[in-house]
Amino acid sequence: MRFANAADGVRKLRIAQLLSVIFAIVTLLTLLLVLPDGNILKFRFLVILLGLSALVFSISILVLQLTGVSRAKRDERTFREAQTVLIVSLVLGVFQGLVSSLYGENSPIYFLLSLAGTALNIFSTYYIIHGISNLAVRLKDLELPLAGSRMLRLYIVVECSSILISILTEIMPNNDAAAMVLTGLGIGAAVFSLIAAILFYRYLTRAERMLRTKRFDPEPSVYQTAAGQ
Repeated sequence: MRFANAADGVRKLRIAQLLSVIFAIVTLLTLLLVLPDGNILKFRFLVILLGLSALVFSISILVLQLTGVSRAKRDERTFREAQTVLIVSLVLGVFQGLVSSLYGENSPIYFLLSLAGTALNIFSTYYIIHGISNLAVRLKDLELPLAGSRMLRLYIVVECSSILISILTEIMPNNDAAAMVLTGLGIGAAVFSLIAAILFYRYLTRAERMLRTKRFDPEPSVYQTAAGQ
């Protein structure tokens, strides 16, 4: 037998990750264009367009992830935890948008909600990778769980870097030197995030290929073994 539901679910997760890669590229190009110039008003339309595209991409990615784990959980229970975390992320995102409209993105509440959102992203990625690893073990593919562990460690480093930059943005003084440091860190983090996104896309592609090509052969029970003798 094959895990057709999991394969279809991982395919949706792969498409969601492809959208993440595309948006990461767009964000990096925008940063490289806007930050060195220093005049955000000059690129006001581009910044607004990036904000709108971020909303569209975020909704599309979240819908694909939710439908993906909902389908994959039919073959592997771990994806249920991923689904729960993604639903909480959706609720948090709505609340974060409300806080942004009322108090602005510089408010302490918005900052704390952003940190919580980053933590939820780590947990959802953990459960997705853990679910894929469980399926890989059942399919006797022992290399994919190792790749998943490396991928998870890289993803945690990326997300923690994002948290660190957010904290530095809040505590560093408002001067040209600090702005240059934050600009360099922001561009470096964007490049690092893009690399991680591409590697995660490759990991999901490999996982989908495994689920579509390998068959699961359950070990015969004691009764089946005795009957065959």
